[in-house]
Amino acid sequence: MSLYDRIAESWYNVRHWTIFREELQKLNREWHGSLLNVGCAHGADFLPFSPEKFRFFGLDSSRELVLLSRKYAAKNGLVFRNLVADMRAIPLRDSSMDYIICMATFHHLLRREDRLKALKEMKRVLKRQAFLTVWDRENPDLPGRETIEKKWKHGSQVLKRKYYLYTKEELEKELKEAGLSGKVWSDKRNIMALVKLK
Repeated sequence: MSLYDRIAESWYNVRHWTIFREELQKLNREWHGSLLNVGCAHGADFLPFSPEKFRFFGLDSSRELVLLSRKYAAKNGLVFRNLVADMRAIPLRDSSMDYIICMATFHHLLRREDRLKALKEMKRVLKRQAFLTVWDRENPDLPGRETIEKKWKHGSQVLKRKYYLYTKEELEKELKEAGLSGKVWSDKRNIMALVKLK
């Protein structure tokens, strides 16, 4: 069982609304069509989007979180078509998704080649625009190293989740290498990117 399968229930009980509400509500006003959530967990980042404007698709490597997304969707009157899959090998056709969101997800990939593979896969299935977020290395609440561990209490156990912390310039470079271009900015906690095909 993966780490995220093990913490799925406790994660579900903690996170019931996106922390990027303002940014996603703005995209809801501007976008409509098919929306893929890469690293969807139980689906909290779908909530700012209007179900009459979107068809919701998600993928996550955690089977337990995808199962919990059904419960979360029913609770919120939504329909998610969520898959258990690796973001480095998205099981969808080329140019099949109008829009993609990837919220604080691909920074869990510690190796640069894996992050590039994930970005290239998102580019492959993307038709219009994508919105991505990662943690900022300059976040004053984090130690400022390239890789860090964050603890998660799970019953009597303490589990460690690993993250790669980006700089704005580094994310811009990886996006460009993956064939994506657009605006990249930071609020000094998260780095955000609104990108399209080059």
